[in-house]
Amino acid sequence: MAAFAGKHVFVAGGTGIVGSAVAKEVLQQGGKVTVSTRSQDSFNAFKGKLPAEVQGNVFGVVADIRTEEGVKKIFDETTKRAPVQHVVACIGSWWQGGKLVDQTLAEFNQGMLDRVTGHFLLFKTFIPYLDKQQGSTYTILTGDAGNDYVAPNISLICVTSGAMNGFSTAARAEHKDSQVAVSDFRIHIMVYPKPDSEFPSTETHTMGNDVIGKAIVNSIIKRSRDRIDVRVRKDAHELAK
Repeated sequence: MAAFAGKHVFVAGGTGIVGSAVAKEVLQQGGKVTVSTRSQDSFNAFKGKLPAEVQGNVFGVVADIRTEEGVKKIFDETTKRAPVQHVVACIGSWWQGGKLVDQTLAEFNQGMLDRVTGHFLLFKTFIPYLDKQQGSTYTILTGDAGNDYVAPNISLICVTSGAMNGFSTAARAEHKDSQVAVSDFRIHIMVYPKPDSEFPSTETHTMGNDVIGKAIVNSIIKRSRDRIDVRVRKDAHELAK
């Protein structure tokens, strides 16, 4: 039997580079998937690229995950469709907008809104529900820019990544004994929306999203409660086995 047969997975940011790979992998393993997006066009484009045999098992919710109203809409529509066993939070996009001293207060606050607030609202909303679902998981996707200035002009990525590292620490500690398994899947390398096979075998710090998607899904199956680090490409390949 496919690992996700009879299961319903919600992927926040499920039309993005990593989220779409997670959603596709779950679908291919027999599950149903609901993804959130702020654009119907993005959902339609994502769905259109999926194999025809799984397109009937993917659903979209158009909502702003950065607002309480948006997250309530996501929760209501997703749980009404079918009970949810697993949530994967892939929220926030890359940014290289300059140094800290060059940002306005509005830009700083926007960065926090775009990359942290949605995580907080989603977690606060879904965790009490998942804690009543046997075998449930909640996976937080994070990066390591909070500990290392990995590229030029990523000041606000460093700030928000650091905030998310703290968020993950608190979330996992506070739910270590609960029914829902909370994990942090931390990606230290660049992931691109194309097959990993297109990258040279010697490449270590960039990779395709298909292998990352498989690795994340494997961590869900194992119901990890750990912080899982993908520091180099081979880490993802090991986790995807």
